[in-house]
Amino acid sequence: MVGIWDAHKVAFDASPVGSYIMDWGFLDGGGVEPTYTFVFDFGPAGDFGTHTLSFLPGILPFARLALIISSLVYARKLVLGG
Repeated sequence: MVGIWDAHKVAFDASPVGSYIMDWGFLDGGGVEPTYTFVFDFGPAGDFGTHTLSFLPGILPFARLALIISSLVYARKLVLGG
């Protein structure tokens, strides 16, 4: 399988599908946890500065796992009706 992927990787990356997937940014390989910056500048009401929200490394994988498991349970309930 590795040889097949290595042989066709350049052609896949140059294809429209490959560039579309790369535009999403899933395959950057950075491994950095996301940080979110909120700006609380309300103009005439006041400037309350900015707040940066960052998560501990284990929080997002746990949230992802909990979302997937709860989605599977809900889908089972919808399909089987119970």
